[in-house]
Amino acid sequence: MKNTPRYKSHVFFGRKKLRTKKNVRIHNTLQNESPIRKHQNPYTVFDEKANIKKKLEILVLIITVIAFVGLTLYHSFFRITRLDVVGLQRISEEEFDDAVYSIMQYNHFFVIPGNNYFFIDTDEIRDILLEKFPISSIVVQKTFPHTLSITLDEKISTLIYDNGKQYSYVGLDGHVVEIVRNVGEDEWQREYEIVTTTLADGTIREEKTVVSEIHTPPVRTLFSEMGDYPVVYDKRQKATTLNDVVLKESTVAGAISWFHHLNDTVGAQYRHLELENELGDAVIYTREGWYIKVKLNKEQDIQFQALQAVLEERGSREGLGYIDLRYGDRIYWK
Repeated sequence: MKNTPRYKSHVFFGRKKLRTKKNVRIHNTLQNESPIRKHQNPYTVFDEKANIKKKLEILVLIITVIAFVGLTLYHSFFRITRLDVVGLQRISEEEFDDAVYSIMQYNHFFVIPGNNYFFIDTDEIRDILLEKFPISSIVVQKTFPHTLSITLDEKISTLIYDNGKQYSYVGLDGHVVEIVRNVGEDEWQREYEIVTTTLADGTIREEKTVVSEIHTPPVRTLFSEMGDYPVVYDKRQKATTLNDVVLKESTVAGAISWFHHLNDTVGAQYRHLELENELGDAVIYTREGWYIKVKLNKEQDIQFQALQAVLEERGSREGLGYIDLRYGDRIYWK
C-alpha cells in the first residue's frame, strides 16, 4: 500500500509549495500581527516624559491664542469710544451721534462687540446713515485704536418759503410741509404819506396811507430759527395752507442748485432768492451785496458757466452790482 503524504502541496504560479507544520505556524503568526507591529522599529525606546511635555506645549499654545483673541475682542483699549464728525450743518449733532453709537451697539455673531476696532463695519455704518439722514456723500474711516472719523455733505431737501405772510418749509415737490410762523410787521419796510382832508364842517382829518412797502427776508434770523436752508421769497404773495403746492419742482431744484453753486464753487454766499413769476424768472442776492438775474426753468449748468466766464473776465467781484444771465449768450453786468 502506497503511503499518502500527510500535508498536501499547493501550486502557486506553476510552482509547488510544501505546506509543513513550521510553515503553517509562521503563516498564522504573521496573520495575527497588527500593521503597526509589522513596521515598528524594535530598537525604538518610548519616552513618556517627552510625550507629556509635548502635550503641555500644545495646551499652553492653545491657551495663549484664546487669551490673545479674548484680549483683542473685549479689552476697552480696542473699542471705538471717540467720534469725529465734519460737515454737519442742519442735522442735529446729538441725533447724529446717537445714531452712530446705536449702530455700534449690535454684536457680530452674537459675541463680537460691534464697536471693536478690528471688526467694526464702516461700510455698514455709511449705508445706514445714508438711509437715515439727508446726506449726499459720506466717508467713514477708523483711526487706531479707538477713533471713528466721519466726513459728510448734507443733502438739501427743504426750502424756507416766504410769501410775505408766513414762513414755511417746502419739500422737493413744492408742497408746504410745515408752516413755522407769520411774517412780523417789523419785517416790512413801509413808506407812508399823510393825506389831509377838510370836512364840510371845517374839521381837518389826516389819514395815513402806505406809499410803498418792501419786504426783505431776515436771513440770519431765519437761519437761526429754521436752519441753513435756501430762502425763497415769492413776490406773488400767494395765500398758502398746509400741503398746498406753491412752487414747481424745477423752481425748487434750481434754488437748491444755485445755493450749492454760490456757496461751494463761487464762494459768494447765497443770501436769498426772489421769485418774480411762474416762468421761473428770479433774482438771487448774495451776502456780498451783488445779485444775479436767472431763469430757474432753464439749464442751470449753462448759466453757471456764463457766470464763471464773467467773474474770470472781471478778475474781482469788488464793486460788482449785478449779472443778468436770462438771455442765453447775451450776458449783461454792471
